[in-house]
This record gives sequence, C-alpha cells and structure tokens, in this order.
Amino acid sequence: MKYGVQYMCVCLFLVFTVMASWYEGSALRGNPWEWEYSAVLSKLVNGEISTKSDIVQLDHFVYAAKFKPLFPLLMTSCLIYLVTLLMYTFARGEIQILRSFHIVMASFCLVLSMVMFQSVTIGGTLFAGLFLFISFVQIVVLTSLQMKKNVTT
Repeated sequence: MKYGVQYMCVCLFLVFTVMASWYEGSALRGNPWEWEYSAVLSKLVNGEISTKSDIVQLDHFVYAAKFKPLFPLLMTSCLIYLVTLLMYTFARGEIQILRSFHIVMASFCLVLSMVMFQSVTIGGTLFAGLFLFISFVQIVVLTSLQMKKNVTT
C-alpha cells in the first residue's frame, strides 16, 4: 500500500490532537457561565444543564474549538486529510471520481467558512479561515486534475 506511512502518521497525529482537544475543552466543566453557549449537545441530550456531570463529552470539543482552537484546528485538518487520502486510495486514479470529490469538498468547506465568518470567538474566526483555505486548496487540486486530464487526452 503506497499510502501506508501517510495513514499511520495522520492517524497517530489525529489521536494526539483529539486527546489534546478533549483535555483543553474539559475547562468547560469549570465555567458554568459558558454552559449555555458552549454545551450545545448537552442541552439536546439532557435538556437543562444544572451540574457539570450533565455535560456531554463532545461539548469539550465545542468549547476547545471556540476558545482554545489550536488542537481542534489541527484535528479538523487531520480529518480532512484522512478523508482525502481515503478517497485517493479507493478512487485508484479515476479522475472523474476525484474531480467530483474535490468539487464537493470545496463546496462544503466554502459553506462552512461562510457560516462561521461572522463568529464572535477567535476559534470561529480561525475555523472560517481554515475552511476558506481548504476550499482554495481543493479548487487548486481540482484545476490541476483538469489540466492533467487535458494533457493526457
């Protein structure tokens, strides 16, 4: 498998960034005034949040993404790279499939960027920039795939 080392590295880095994000987001438990705004999933699961034991673990990632975004940004980048790597592995050089994938990814990331663009937290602003950058990269790769197709035909 020609992508084996990349898979191993990205998976190890992903595990590290997930654990670091989870740890940094655990500060949510000590900030009851932030529960209303950052414990979104806990409100869906438990209704009202009255104690820190009502907080769902996934809300740690939301809090970390809003206020300590370094590891969540790296985690998101790893996930997108892993999905792209999986697509290249399974597409096996099928240019049309790869083009479709890059169109979908560019569109998805562009929409996420526009949604997060007006964020009031530093994490939201950085995520908007990350998704905009990833959209740009996807468009560049899509263009290069198109040029490669035109050269070979």
